[in-house]
Parts: sequence; C-alpha cells; structure tokens
Amino acid sequence: MKRVGLIIGAALLLSGCTGPVRTRFGGQPATTARDPVSAVAVEADSQADRHWPAIHAAITEQGLNLDPASPYRLAFAFGSRPAGSAILASGGAVVSPARKRHLFQSCPGRTYRLVVTLTDTRTGDLIGRGWADEAHCRAAADEALPALAARAVAMLAHPVPQGSDLRWTRN
Repeated sequence: MKRVGLIIGAALLLSGCTGPVRTRFGGQPATTARDPVSAVAVEADSQADRHWPAIHAAITEQGLNLDPASPYRLAFAFGSRPAGSAILASGGAVVSPARKRHLFQSCPGRTYRLVVTLTDTRTGDLIGRGWADEAHCRAAADEALPALAARAVAMLAHPVPQGSDLRWTRN
C-alpha cells in the first residue's frame, strides 16, 4: 500500500509542471565613466507594449524613476523561440545555447529571452545592456517575464558578464 502511495505521489509531482528553472543572465557595463542614472525615459509605444508592466516593476524595484526629460533612454526586446534552438553571433559564438530535453519532460519547451538597453541620447553611447533567458515547458511568456525583467534590469545597475541561478516555479 505504501508503494502505491509513493507512485501516486511521484506521478502528481511530475505532472504538476513545477520544478527548477535555471535563469541565465548577464550584462555589459558602460565603456566610459558616467554619472549615476536615477531616471530613465521610455518611448510611449514601449509603454503600450503588453510586456511593459513587468519591465516597469523591475525598473521601480531598482530605484529608477521614469522621466520623459531624462537623457537616458531605456529600450527592451522580448522574444520566444523553441528551446532546442540556439542564438549564435556572427562569428559563430553561442549567445544563448539550445536546451536539451529533460528526463520526464513531456513537451519540447520554449526559451524566453529579454534584452534591456540603456542609451545616452546626448552622445548615442550605450550606457549598459542586460539580458536574461529561461527555458520552460508549459509556462507562458507572461509567467516568465517578471523574473526575466528583474534580472535583466538588475544587470544595468550591477552587470556581470554571465551568471545563472535556479528557482522553483512552473516549468
């Protein structure tokens, strides 16, 4: 009887689609010294984007204010692709690797990737670039976006070339 209970418990865990999800992230710091950024401007069409609320929450969490007069322009791009495909740079370097299918994974999966950039509109210089990506089996893009936004925006303030962490969430 205990064995049947263990089997049923294991089946429920596997079918729940909750599990560890690895968030990969990185950032590119400014190439020149600059004043600290306290406010950013965002184009109106970006604020109309359905992904904007998660980006806005991450900006606020980092202590940045929105100011249309700010010389620092924030832009973002969010994409989704099959988890089994990779993104390669022009020289063939892997920007975002393909994900292998996990044991007991019942779907091919998707990789969601967010890139956030900050540009000085006075000089055209790139102030910073942050990115984050995750592979998911069943989670929708809107479910993954808040964690991706928090990581990518944090990379603008405290960039590291590349890192990852593990969180327990809907896969």
